Amino acid sequence: MLTQYRGGQLEMVLRYSKPPTTPRAISSLLSVSQRMSIAVTLIGLIVLLGWIFNIPLLKSVLPGLVTMKANTAISFILCGLSLWQLGRKKNSQSGDKSPQSKGLETWNKRGRGILKPVADLVTSILPTLSYLTILIGVLTLIQYIVNVNFGIDQWLFQEGANAVGTSVPGRMAPNTAFNFVLLGFALVFSQQKRYRIAQYLSVIAWAVAFLGLLGYLYGISAFYGLGRSTEMALHTSIGFILLSVGVLLANPDQGPVALLTSDRAFRLLMQPQAISALVLPPLLGGLILQGTQLNLYDRGVGIALLSVLNTLLLATAIGWNAHTLSIMDARREQAERERYLMAIAAARSEELQKTLIELQQAQAEQKQAEQKYRSIFENAVEGIFQSTLKGRYITVNPMLAQIYGYDGPEELITTVNNIESQVYVDKNRRSQFVYLLQQSDAFWNFESQVYRKDGSIIWISENARVIRNPEGKIIGYEGTVEDITQRKQAEERLEKSLSLLQATLESTADAILAIDQDGQITSYNQKFVELLNISPAWLTEGSFKQGLKILWPQLKQPQNCFSQIRKWRVSPNLEFWDTLEFKEGRILECYSRPQMVGNCTVGRVFSFRDITEATRAEQHIRYQAFHDSLTDLPNRNLLNECLGEVLEQAKNQASPVAVMFLDLDRFKTINDTLGHAIGDKLLQGVAARLKATLGDPNIIARWGGDEFTIILPQVSSRIAATKIAEEIIHTLKPAFFIENHHLHISTSIGIALYPQHGEDGETLIKHADSALYRAKEKGRNTYEVYTPSFDVLASELLELENRLHRALERGEFMLNYQPKVNIKTGEIKGMEALVRWNHPELGLVPPVKFIPLAEETGLIKPIGEWVLNTACRQNKIWIEAGLSAIPIAVNLSVRQFQQPDLVQKVAQILEETGLEARYLTLEITETAAMLDVDFTRQLLRELEQMGVNIALDDFGTGYSSLSYLKQFPLHTLKIDRSFVKDLTVEPADIAIARAVIALGHGLDLNVVAEGVETQEQFDCLRMLDCEEIQGYFFSRPLSSEDATQLLQRMCLQQEVPI
Repeated sequence: MLTQYRGGQLEMVLRYSKPPTTPRAISSLLSVSQRMSIAVTLIGLIVLLGWIFNIPLLKSVLPGLVTMKANTAISFILCGLSLWQLGRKKNSQSGDKSPQSKGLETWNKRGRGILKPVADLVTSILPTLSYLTILIGVLTLIQYIVNVNFGIDQWLFQEGANAVGTSVPGRMAPNTAFNFVLLGFALVFSQQKRYRIAQYLSVIAWAVAFLGLLGYLYGISAFYGLGRSTEMALHTSIGFILLSVGVLLANPDQGPVALLTSDRAFRLLMQPQAISALVLPPLLGGLILQGTQLNLYDRGVGIALLSVLNTLLLATAIGWNAHTLSIMDARREQAERERYLMAIAAARSEELQKTLIELQQAQAEQKQAEQKYRSIFENAVEGIFQSTLKGRYITVNPMLAQIYGYDGPEELITTVNNIESQVYVDKNRRSQFVYLLQQSDAFWNFESQVYRKDGSIIWISENARVIRNPEGKIIGYEGTVEDITQRKQAEERLEKSLSLLQATLESTADAILAIDQDGQITSYNQKFVELLNISPAWLTEGSFKQGLKILWPQLKQPQNCFSQIRKWRVSPNLEFWDTLEFKEGRILECYSRPQMVGNCTVGRVFSFRDITEATRAEQHIRYQAFHDSLTDLPNRNLLNECLGEVLEQAKNQASPVAVMFLDLDRFKTINDTLGHAIGDKLLQGVAARLKATLGDPNIIARWGGDEFTIILPQVSSRIAATKIAEEIIHTLKPAFFIENHHLHISTSIGIALYPQHGEDGETLIKHADSALYRAKEKGRNTYEVYTPSFDVLASELLELENRLHRALERGEFMLNYQPKVNIKTGEIKGMEALVRWNHPELGLVPPVKFIPLAEETGLIKPIGEWVLNTACRQNKIWIEAGLSAIPIAVNLSVRQFQQPDLVQKVAQILEETGLEARYLTLEITETAAMLDVDFTRQLLRELEQMGVNIALDDFGTGYSSLSYLKQFPLHTLKIDRSFVKDLTVEPADIAIARAVIALGHGLDLNVVAEGVETQEQFDCLRMLDCEEIQGYFFSRPLSSEDATQLLQRMCLQQEVPI
């Protein structure tokens, strides 16, 4: 019957009669392959997210299981993308026109402009990903075989050394690497149309992965791990099963897999029983094995149960297949009849179908192009317009309407009838717009101010060109509009800032110079030109380096300047102060700091100030401060400094030093009889003879009154010192002729030697003084060398101790209160209680004299308890009187701090006085804190738990370790007055204060500076961001009455001005 048709029709019928590979089967299997690629890619991405955000559950599925390595996840992503691209290509070749398959093909073929190169790039890159997978797998296998480390295992993420089932951190299992090599080559062979080899490799990879899965199901580690190498993860085996199936089905109409695409085979394959027959046996085996391991039944029962279930499963599959085959036979006969009729219809309609398809494709392409350009127009981030020659909008996009404040393009087109009058603030801008386009056909960045719908004014920038008809005549304009209002406002703010900066530079009293990183001058003020007498022309054209060449010959010590420059060249972020002394006598103070933009140094700024007169005045004041105005000799202050330096040098050189204390005999008689003027001249004469006799390097100082002190730094022995004393006595023996008076004067001398009689200046002077009194006792006009028997302090201390014992009983102690003030607001933040001893005979005894004695004798405990009780009681009175509720600070001495019952005693006093613990601050010194670190830590924690505030006093003078400091529950750090004293003249003290403040802020502690006495110290501390100050600059220690009045004034004024 088929031979009755013409050749073309006959061939059509014969083709449809061949054993078919159904398109439905091919499409379904390709869809499975595509889904497998997506699933594998998602597995890789999820695990990679687990590595990025360190989520263990994403890396290992279950706790205690092997993690999928980062390289494994990346390789899955690469394979998944390569498989996805392979499926896309197959869909395109097979004629699949589903929406999912048409996207990439349409992108590649129909792309315009920039889209086509991007599409070509994506299409060319994806097939090469399989080569990267092969490379990763091969390198990993080489690492295992040769026992080397290429550094690829942890190139992105780090894994701990004790990871489960991992031999080398971050390295994938050898069977994982082997599978990636197989599947990588399978993808390559698929792209090269060597389908049979690709499918065989996929089956091998599937077997390795399935074996690993069975290992997890049956608890056989040898199935997923090789020896001591890294084991294959559970989700790695699942990923390989999905990937191998995807690669196997990537070309379902080629190779051995083509057998599955026949109608009958595909129907059988898609039956639930067929799928169950593949999946259920291993699952049933695993479940039965788990039952055996859980002792639910013995091994024999498990094997019997498995046999029964498998037999039942096989019988079900056989029965269902028989039923399916009978149905399929009937359908096949019906399909043969239908195929015969369809062949005839297909032969006649083939040409019509072809024409229809071409027409539909053309329409689809046109529609797609229209949609693409419409999308660009509608979603552009700039306004787009077309307008007539007369100034009316024809077409606008939503962004232009948004820029002008309209609800949509339609409203803008209907509302704006005349662009010149309704849009531009300057009416001439439209004519300028038209003129520029007529001259050049196009322009860019045409900036104008325009009105929005609500009447507000904004800045816009327009790019436009003319529209011409086929004859070349201009028929309109089109272009883009950008809202540049924020940029214009920023430029205006910048211009104002620059103007303010320049005005500031010119108004300051300092000379200012700024340079860039290359040393080129970027800015300066007129004061700089005047102060350094430099030509403005040179400043405009010259460089910093050239300026230094001009400056250096004028300086006394140019090497100092060069040293500072070298420092900030090495450390660009360094700030420094320096002093420039010119040969003609001028002195300039120079401060420099880096110019920063973000975290980058872009230049340096210098400020100069003429301090010539101030320096001379300071030198004069300093000279007066350290010299006796009558004799011009060094005074006590300078002597102490010199003595310290001499002793330090002697200590380093192991050389002796002698200290002499001189007292003029019967000078008081001369002074009282002949008057102070004669006495003053006599002292000047004595000073002159001493200087003439001793000379350098000996140091002569006036101690006070008729007392002189002499330091002999190069004395060789005790005998040499006594000879010099005899020489001094001999020198003063001749009479002094003063205003017609012949005056004879003698001297008594006490001598102390370093290091026999003391190793510090205070001790040596004290012992020399003791020897002096011994010399006076011997009859004056002689000398004595100190021996311990001269020391009469023991009796004095004993008497002082006896009086100290009675002082507390007699109520001779009193408390003064010194306020702590907030440096920014002037508000009083607390009071410090200071104990004073007012003896009826001795008067006010300095704390430095009786506190150490109280420590030594143990009297500090009752005195300290009295101070604590009195201070708490006074603070409670202030609070109940409605004054500011502020904490009262009480100092704890070393011995007092070491009391074992200190916490109990503090609690008892707080209870007795009724003061809340938060209004009490206990101050301890570094020395006390570091005596016993463990004891200190425990004691401070107990006090903190009670609510008491803790302050570390005299910080920086001890030797506290920062590692211990951070363990103490502190609330406040107090900068010692020794650092505050020279804060404005000593860079080292500034550095120490800055470090202490930074340390306090870093530990979240309040910082208080003690001993603040001058405005300069206050300003410097405020610049360093210190929170509180304490010292005579604000208030001396006050009696309780005066302190009460101060707190009352504070309550009335709310803030105390400084």
